[in-house]
Amino acid sequence: MRQLFIAIALVGSGALAGCVRTLDLKPAAGAQVLRDRPTLAAANEAGVELVVDGTARGAPEVSGGPTPLKVTIINHGTVPLRIRYDAFSVGAANGFHRYALTPGQAAAQAVAAAPPLVAGYDSGGFEIGPWPPAFDTGPRPWGGPFAFGGWYPGPYDVWSPAPTRDIVIEAIPEGVVAPGGHVTGYLYFSGLDRQGPQVNFQADLVDARTNAPFAVVQIPFVVTRRGKPIRPRA
Repeated sequence: MRQLFIAIALVGSGALAGCVRTLDLKPAAGAQVLRDRPTLAAANEAGVELVVDGTARGAPEVSGGPTPLKVTIINHGTVPLRIRYDAFSVGAANGFHRYALTPGQAAAQAVAAAPPLVAGYDSGGFEIGPWPPAFDTGPRPWGGPFAFGGWYPGPYDVWSPAPTRDIVIEAIPEGVVAPGGHVTGYLYFSGLDRQGPQVNFQADLVDARTNAPFAVVQIPFVVTRRGKPIRPRA
């Protein structure tokens, strides 16, 4: 019960103003939801708890169509959890598959002219990865090795135009969640209006010390527009 209370507090925090959402992701049949917040889907694997809000109204304004998901990650386990964008994806039975967009990397040049950057996500026991080194305040850098994925191993999209400053500072950055730590922020996915109504959100859990995967989290969602499931678009 304490774990769910923490998750509700974290996911529910944040500004009330934000983008006008064009798509919502609502928990599908079979998804575990929070008792008092049925639009929030939760999962717990190998001591790592994830809570995903696909209807959050406090997301920064997004242009170009990416869909924001507000994600809370709580590490109740005993190993440091690596957070990398290619560990998060959304897929469907028709072969659709997209990894989380990389706002920090894509926006590095855009934000360089307007320092400093103050982290807008919520965290505790979280250490930021070595890229991007743009935040002037926030978590300390992760002191251990951090493997980069290079090019994503499958379909991915880039931001066009570049993401805004608010998108960069409120997105979950790459880094490491220590045992007992947590992080809450936004992940962004493109193309959710171009396939069938049901998708699976997936998080691959990886030990930051060894780069060894130790669990996979999957949560089913229904993609809706104005409360109705979307139809596939060619």
